[in-house]
Amino acid sequence: MLGLFDLQDGRMPRRDAEAVIRDGHYLHSFPSGWAYCYHHQGAVVVFSIPANKNLGPYLFAGAVEVRELARLWAPSGHRPNLLTEAMSAACRALRADVGCEAVVSFADPNQGHHGGVYQAASWIYTGQSEETRVYVTPEGLTLSRRSFHSGSKSTPPRVKPIRLAGKHRYVRCLTRTSRRRLRVPPVPYPKSADMEAIA
Repeated sequence: MLGLFDLQDGRMPRRDAEAVIRDGHYLHSFPSGWAYCYHHQGAVVVFSIPANKNLGPYLFAGAVEVRELARLWAPSGHRPNLLTEAMSAACRALRADVGCEAVVSFADPNQGHHGGVYQAASWIYTGQSEETRVYVTPEGLTLSRRSFHSGSKSTPPRVKPIRLAGKHRYVRCLTRTSRRRLRVPPVPYPKSADMEAIA
């Protein structure tokens, strides 16, 4: 794999993006199936098809092509605003490459995330999902719901499900049509735990 700063900004080979994400992202996992990967000044942005096939129809009235911003990473000590710039550049490239009309992403409060990077980029906050389910193996390994609820896979009997707080959902409309068809009303941005402690 090339050094990240040796790569030209724009579309990134999947194998290179996967190596970076598996090594540096807090989830240490990479989306299976369709993925488009982009590089911007050392940051990596990965888009996938939403795990929930009903997400697009839930968010939008009429047909709107939706993709999920599934992974976002930048090296430690990166300059301010790099992540917001990388997201904007990647969304523009995705729109040009595949005709995507809207992007959705999630911030997991169970990991201490409230979506500050999406707020800084003026994404639309559409609320919090009701719950997040994870599974704990007998060995103590925590796995996401997507690990078992995909295609013909089902939950093995020896895996314990745990219900956690739902994720914060952010939307970026890339076309006038998607902005017009967005039917889930925006709600005020959530605060970080640190901000709530100060308030």
